[in-house]
Amino acid sequence: MSTNLPPVTASKGHIPGLNGLRCLSIMIVLIGHFFLGELSGISSLGVYIFFVISGFLITRLLIAEAKDTGNVDIPAFYVRRFLRLYPVLIVYMIVVVVFSRLHALPTPPVEIISVFLYFINYLKAYYELAGGEHVLPIGVLWSLSVEEHFYLIAPLFIAFVKASPRKILIFSIVMIVLPAIIRIAYVVNWPEWSNTNRIYMASETRFDSIAFGVFLAALCEIAPNGKLRKALCTRYALAAGVGLMVLSTVIRDDFFRDTFRYTMRSAGALLIVAPMVFSTQLATLQKVTDSRIADWLGRLSYSMYIWHGAAWFFLSNVGMGKSFVTSVSEMVLTIVLAVISYYCVEQPVLRLRKSRPAALRAEPSSATP
Repeated sequence: MSTNLPPVTASKGHIPGLNGLRCLSIMIVLIGHFFLGELSGISSLGVYIFFVISGFLITRLLIAEAKDTGNVDIPAFYVRRFLRLYPVLIVYMIVVVVFSRLHALPTPPVEIISVFLYFINYLKAYYELAGGEHVLPIGVLWSLSVEEHFYLIAPLFIAFVKASPRKILIFSIVMIVLPAIIRIAYVVNWPEWSNTNRIYMASETRFDSIAFGVFLAALCEIAPNGKLRKALCTRYALAAGVGLMVLSTVIRDDFFRDTFRYTMRSAGALLIVAPMVFSTQLATLQKVTDSRIADWLGRLSYSMYIWHGAAWFFLSNVGMGKSFVTSVSEMVLTIVLAVISYYCVEQPVLRLRKSRPAALRAEPSSATP
């Protein structure tokens, strides 16, 4: 039995095991991108877990803030997001642009701007439908755009309803159902968008993944000891979550792929996250996710996610062809760059933030990696 489980209801304390889940997720992403070639789409499974973790943590922190102070400080929330995300992005783009210039590669301004204004997802969709491709290694950052678009809406709503868990729960259900409806409408009205980034990366079609995390946070607050919450936190739920992930990959129907597969995978991610966080039946697995190496890699996950695109970009432009050795080199370089980024960029900014007013200290986890 696990003896180190977090309280079910919202609090600002550290949640054991979540960094381990981040570690699992980033490993799925990296292995998919670096080693699996045509099967690289499997890496998207890691992104679903990141999205659910993100929605769960952000909502939990906002509810906890409202409990402590009576309101949600929206300006402080966005300052925290800025300090969490932008320093690494700024350094990343400087390094990438300098490398590109040194190797006589183009650096399209629209691609640079898309990183900081969070429209990479729509830029990639435009390029694909227009028959083009981006030049800089920015494609992996599309999920940050989805997250930030969601957080232009959700925190404002949570603040408006004074962090009422029941209203947040209703909001999450709406945000789970609406993207599915939009995906169906897109496939029916624009069949040329089928199996493209216009559906896969668009914010309005992917909000439901984050909303499942919001749902979990609200449910924990409304009914911490309710039957549904308890059912979500059993070993059977974990098995069901893994099963949904596998089943969603096995089903090859085109309409399902573009519509309900997203819902199935998001639900599967929820059923993986909830038991790993709250179950008392998974002590062995929780020891693994709580291990020092898993926790450390989980803390590096944001930097690893950002820099793994650069690792591929750098090695492919210095003449390394695709091979197993190259894949291993990409993995090693990603970890090295992430370590440098984490300790030289993320940690100094975190120390700076902790020296500021209390409203800026709360950890606004970006779980996209």
